[in-house]
Amino acid sequence: MVWDSADAYEKWKEFKAARDIIMHNDGIINETYLKKSGTLSRGGIGDDLKINNDDIENLVIYSKSIVGKLCSLIKKESK
Repeated sequence: MVWDSADAYEKWKEFKAARDIIMHNDGIINETYLKKSGTLSRGGIGDDLKINNDDIENLVIYSKSIVGKLCSLIKKESK
């Protein structure tokens, strides 16, 4: 799978918002989650945020993609 940087960043923001909901709101979607996740939100206010194995796998893939792009930029800038 290949994603562009903007897509990876938007997905990362949703993952971060999902993490925040799990840690700070007992997994219940609120307005803050919806605002942070935008069109990638996985439910509405008051819904339980569902996390499945595909979500975890995608988090790892997107994270590796973002880290790889950052490493490439840092190497490029250091030359």
